[in-house]
Amino acid sequence: MSRSRRRESSSRSPKQNWLVIAFAAVGVIGLMAATVMVMAAAPPDRAESLCLVDEAPSSVVVVVVDASGEFTQVQQAAMLDRFYRALDRLAPSEDPSRPVGPNVRVDVYNANAPLGGLIEPVFSRCSTPKLSGLQFLAGNAERERREYADEFAEPLRATMEALVAGASTETSPVLESLTASVEQSLTGRSSEQDHSVIVISDLLQNSRTMTFYGHQSVPDFAEFNTSSGRNAVSPDLRGAKLCPILINRPNEIEDRLQSYRLFVWWEQYTTAMRGRFDGWCLEELQL
Repeated sequence: MSRSRRRESSSRSPKQNWLVIAFAAVGVIGLMAATVMVMAAAPPDRAESLCLVDEAPSSVVVVVVDASGEFTQVQQAAMLDRFYRALDRLAPSEDPSRPVGPNVRVDVYNANAPLGGLIEPVFSRCSTPKLSGLQFLAGNAERERREYADEFAEPLRATMEALVAGASTETSPVLESLTASVEQSLTGRSSEQDHSVIVISDLLQNSRTMTFYGHQSVPDFAEFNTSSGRNAVSPDLRGAKLCPILINRPNEIEDRLQSYRLFVWWEQYTTAMRGRFDGWCLEELQL
């Protein structure tokens, strides 16, 4: 370096040197802030089921559909309406455009489980996460609504429509299906988490394990509780709410069995399985 350049450099005032340092610091801070914004705005990692990779579902809703009879389109629409009203109550969201809260996992089962058999859900997905903060600014509200509809709401609706439109069956293993579904979905879950079980059914058990048919009224729960088949249909509900959506049967036998005693039986059963019976569903959601 020439003497003239050294003199020029040494002739800078302390104030000018601090300005240079300050501008450099601002530049570094700005680069770091931009990097943080990009990282914060990136969508969260999700599994194939749409559940967040590093975070457990906020709650799990188990849905057991026992549509073992044939129903008209009007009846099917009513069943879906009751189901969504129950889902909205059990997994609420503050956003009216998305009835199910973010990161709630919904597992739907067809109530056809054999005694002691395993059962796989026909639908198991988490409600898409809600964008917030930088994620929301980087994306847009329309994208969020589209993801919720396309990836969660519409597949759930298609699954439910297919189940309620299914063919009728001679047996109705409600208890076996409920047991297998709960064990599949809630095993390993803490009883402190707010889980729910929705059962869409006429609530009339009919299998080799136990049948409500052939009796003048629903059998006494104490009799069932001491029977040999009790252990085969005893799911640990782990404090989950059980929300029964009753499908009324119009013929003489079912009409006789679907009495107040049937509701009491299911309430006693829920309590015995360490669950919480949600009477609101019976009062508001009878079909």
